[in-house]
Order: sequence, then structure tokens, then C-alpha cells
Amino acid sequence: GAFIWDLLPEAETEEQILEKILSEYEVDEVIARKDLEDFLASALFEYKALLLQIGLPHQYMTEHHL
Repeated sequence: GAFIWDLLPEAETEEQILEKILSEYEVDEVIARKDLEDFLASALFEYKALLLQIGLPHQYMTEHHL
């Protein structure tokens, strides 16, 4: 997970992150893609939970596709 977190500021797309993972680690592309999707989905869930916890209105999140 730390490797992906480090890539987030510079990567513009999920594909760019996947390419970096594949160049850094010996892993099957299908497995890497699935793991990346799971990681990003989990991170987004945690981010939404944090926003709700600090009181950001649900309407704001909906309008900004969060």
C-alpha cells in the first residue's frame, strides 16, 4: 500500500499506477489490476468516512462525485 500512496501525487490515472507496479514488482497484470482496484476502492471508502466524520455534507460529496 505504501508504494501506491507514494505514487498518488504524481500519477494522473489508474493505468499509470498499474504500469509503475508492474515495472517495480514481478506480478501478474490481472492480479495487480484487481489488487489496485481493491486498494483504491478501500481508500475511497475511508476518505468518504473521514469526510462524513468531520461533518462534510453528503450533498457536497454527491455534487463532487465522491
